[in-house]
Amino acid sequence: MTEDISKVLSLSGLKQEDSNKLKKWKEEEYSKIRSDLELILEGQKINQKDLRLGFIGLATQNSELLELNKKLSQ
Repeated sequence: MTEDISKVLSLSGLKQEDSNKLKKWKEEEYSKIRSDLELILEGQKINQKDLRLGFIGLATQNSELLELNKKLSQ
């Protein structure tokens, strides 16, 4: 009987220890995931800005080409 009680106690101790390890792992992983997501978000903001500038440049070139095309047609 005493042996059964000690097994139960040791199992419950292991479960608590594993649970603590799991919580620590989750916290570490969550902070890494948050950090990675912040980097991705920052990259998306930079890409959006670059795309906007690129489209503005294309629009400017397009209007210049249209004007040159009109001059050539005349």
